Amino acid sequence: MIKLTIGIVVLLAAGIIWLRAQWARSKNSNAANEIINDLKSGKYVIESYAESLGIMISSKPFPAAFDPASAKRKLQELTGKEVQEKFSIRYADMNEAGKGIVIAEAKSKDIIAGYGGNKEIDIHFPCWLYIDADREAGKIDFRSTFPENKDHHYLLEDLSSEIDKSINRE
Repeated sequence: MIKLTIGIVVLLAAGIIWLRAQWARSKNSNAANEIINDLKSGKYVIESYAESLGIMISSKPFPAAFDPASAKRKLQELTGKEVQEKFSIRYADMNEAGKGIVIAEAKSKDIIAGYGGNKEIDIHFPCWLYIDADREAGKIDFRSTFPENKDHHYLLEDLSSEIDKSINRE
């Protein structure tokens, strides 16, 4: 009887965690869709998100041969693709001033205690980056919202590195 009670409590807790994760993922997905639609329709421009995506994630040196038009094309090529099997790029664009935005979702693994042992689950994080390529300052800044936890911060750093490599490749 005690084992059954413990099993029910563990399953109930796992179910609550799963439902909360699904709710958060749905909420983030809806917000991402709204941002993407507003950008595509012209209701907002990329610079509109500079303040809300204002937490510095990383800064990279400005490449000598940086071209915003080429970076725009390379970012747009990423839209709808997966990067490193953990990032799903939903939207990526840059304007002629070197201001860009990337709306992505990242997937990370986590272990939770379950009935009969530990289980590995996928945790999804919104990874939204504002890109500010500043030739005068000699750097490209990648900014986002405040990360949920250290895993989210590491994912944002990884995504900014991948985006930097992508826009600066020949």
